Amino acid sequence: MVTQPVWSTWARYKQDINQSVVLDFAHSIKDRGFDNSQVEVDDKWERCYGDATFDQAKFPDPAAMVSELQQLGFQVTLWIHPFINQECLSFGPAAGWLVRDTPLASWAGEGWLHGMAWCWAGRWAGYLDFTNAEVAQWWTDRLQLLRAEVGLDSFKFDAGEAKWLPTSYVLSGNHSPSTWPGVFSSAYVEACAQFGPMVEVRTGRHSQHLGP
Repeated sequence: MVTQPVWSTWARYKQDINQSVVLDFAHSIKDRGFDNSQVEVDDKWERCYGDATFDQAKFPDPAAMVSELQQLGFQVTLWIHPFINQECLSFGPAAGWLVRDTPLASWAGEGWLHGMAWCWAGRWAGYLDFTNAEVAQWWTDRLQLLRAEVGLDSFKFDAGEAKWLPTSYVLSGNHSPSTWPGVFSSAYVEACAQFGPMVEVRTGRHSQHLGP
């Protein structure tokens, strides 16, 4: 990390990023003589949290951006999370694959919607149920397609902790309730590990076998 740092857009710009900002960031790193090892495009690249599609107004040609970054000598990774916000286009088709919640759960006097969780960006979001193998496969297939289309080297995977689960969650029947909620984090990290050794994952549980 010292000799080959990860240059994250979040550290300097937070959510105020677009294609020109990312490219200027990379050029400024190289112009100042720092190591051009890896650029990580963080939060707010997405059209809507969970659609896994670039915001075309901010990133009109993400493939060209990634290509230019790679020509500068950088490897390029993209920030990813396991949520789908209720307002996103992907929410309807994926609604049956979200972690379920009992309808009687409540928080601060407000009734929770079935299968919804409180996320960091937006009032309601679904948490994809990685304990269901079909859900994990759909999610990884979609990211593999995104990586191929844009030319990305890898991903940074955020969240995955049990604390984001709905209040009275119900996971898939593939795992005994005695393994809940920890098995959710394990299943999430196993899905992330399919993208190779360059990934960054912030959570982990019984994941030592997946390597560094």
